[in-house]
Amino acid sequence: MTRDVSSIHHALRSRQRQSWSERTFVQSEEAEAALCTDRSSFILRHDISRLIPMKIRKRITHPGDNAQIDGFEELFIHLNSHRDVEQLRRLITAYFRHSPTLCGHLSQSSPPPPAMQSTTTITMYSTIEPPNAATTLQIAGDMVQVDHSCRP
Repeated sequence: MTRDVSSIHHALRSRQRQSWSERTFVQSEEAEAALCTDRSSFILRHDISRLIPMKIRKRITHPGDNAQIDGFEELFIHLNSHRDVEQLRRLITAYFRHSPTLCGHLSQSSPPPPAMQSTTTITMYSTIEPPNAATTLQIAGDMVQVDHSCRP
């Protein structure tokens, strides 16, 4: 009986010494690289990006490849080294979980996302005008112009 309690205690201490990314992903460096590859979708998630420190966010959104790679590396370091980033960790874990190309990087022990507190309804409509006109979309009250012009 003592041996079982000791091995459980040792396993818990080992888990506590692991970083967030080591506990969350099968291979954290591969997950970081995959997120960098998925950058174009990731940067559209304003709920996540608003929680990322500006210095790191600037690198992630920079058009240069090296800056982006450095930015995602800094993001994982930030997630591993700061205690007050639990909401950001949950959002990034959920981002991986809901992405068909990223979900395979999650470890089996990564916690499920928290239950949604509320539901947001997004109403979309499209107005198509004559050729060479832009399509207008209204998303939850915000106007977004999307150029769908006919080009010869």
